[in-house]
Amino acid sequence: MADRLAPQLERLAGRIRSALKLLLFTDFDGTLVAIKDRPSECFLDPAVGQTLSALAGQDRIAVGIVSGRELEDLRTRVGVDGIAYAGNHGLEIDGPGFAFREPNSVSLIKELQGLENKLSRITAGFPGAWIEDKGLSASIHYRQVNPVDVPRLIDVVRNVAKPSLDAQKVVLRTGKMVLEIRPAVNWHKGKAVGWLAKKMSQLCSEPLLIYLGDDDTDEDVFAEWPREITVCVGENRNTLANYSVHDPNEVHAFLCWLLKHIVDSRNRSNLQCNWLVF
Repeated sequence: MADRLAPQLERLAGRIRSALKLLLFTDFDGTLVAIKDRPSECFLDPAVGQTLSALAGQDRIAVGIVSGRELEDLRTRVGVDGIAYAGNHGLEIDGPGFAFREPNSVSLIKELQGLENKLSRITAGFPGAWIEDKGLSASIHYRQVNPVDVPRLIDVVRNVAKPSLDAQKVVLRTGKMVLEIRPAVNWHKGKAVGWLAKKMSQLCSEPLLIYLGDDDTDEDVFAEWPREITVCVGENRNTLANYSVHDPNEVHAFLCWLLKHIVDSRNRSNLQCNWLVF
């Protein structure tokens, strides 16, 4: 079980201040913003964006958002310049001076599209279910499906996807009221964060990583970085993260606390941060 983050901040402060390079990466939905019934309703609060921008403006901090959303959709909803964006669970990445698309996933797009077409016809029989085409992956959302129908929907999706799953062309992952269909490649958020860490700390051999996330897919990051400052958002008692916070409001409070400890006071006066939320 992860320790609550707030009581540990005093202990972590020295480690953070002494780090030559800080790598701050976070998930989006459920971490920076509250999850909504429709993903299209989620946009970053301007105050949170201001805090991220201020953090990214510091010489020894690199900032990135790592999300299951499609890259361009993520960038539109965050709208912060000078940071890295990793979409589709890291299958596509764009940042200051670099870009990446996982090559094996690109080769499986046609397989994924064919499966999406089949699933679209099937899920039409479940009111509230819908498929989100994200280019390199797809999501079957069922937050608005009648709870009694959810087990049957999941079984149907697994059965339809079985030939592609058995052929090891796609994988099926669960999330918060969503099924994720991704190309079967050796890549996930944990590996994407590793790729970003190398790109964004080339002049520092031992950067300090901070990662915040709320979903099962973020556990891949927590597993890859067991000695770093990893934070689970929510009440997952089985998380591999070292620390936890309750919700996106506490995430912003932590980001403000972090900024307070690394930027000088004259630059803090205009920030819309509540240092006392924790």
